Amino acid sequence: MRFGLTGAAWPDGDAWGIEYTIDAGEFHNGGIWRARLAADGRIAFLSHHPFALRDEPDAPPTHGGSPHTHDR
Repeated sequence: MRFGLTGAAWPDGDAWGIEYTIDAGEFHNGGIWRARLAADGRIAFLSHHPFALRDEPDAPPTHGGSPHTHDR
């Protein structure tokens, strides 16, 4: 199994977002984590938004319905 971030975090309103991918055998998917930090640096809010699962195991990630690939 392989888990990885697809790039740097970006500001998302009052939170930060970061995209990830996960590969486990024939399973390939990913999603976005959103986090907001408290004034002392601790995580005050965390949410997970996985990308929709696909019927075809080798199809590229959909990222909210817009197919594309990542350089690997």
